[in-house]
Amino acid sequence: MAPTPFDQKPLNLNDLVANRHIDLSIVPQESPEDAAHRRKKDMIVFIAALGSIALVLLVSLGALFFASIPSDDKKVLGGVVVSITTGLIGFALGKKH
Repeated sequence: MAPTPFDQKPLNLNDLVANRHIDLSIVPQESPEDAAHRRKKDMIVFIAALGSIALVLLVSLGALFFASIPSDDKKVLGGVVVSITTGLIGFALGKKH
């Protein structure tokens, strides 16, 4: 009588990989010129984003404290200022090196 799949013992996956060593690494293939260009581009984008956030923050603070605008608009501007401040604090404290 031929064995059926139910007659076989279960396959233990731990036995298959017990004596194996696996080393996986990803190394980017970029030249020093490409790396310098990438860093320069990232710095320009970072400065542009930071400048945009600073501009929105300054305009919001200026309108909040120095303009005579309705109180409903001041509530919205207060929310914008709090959101930007919270995002900047989270960015500064959340970086892992």
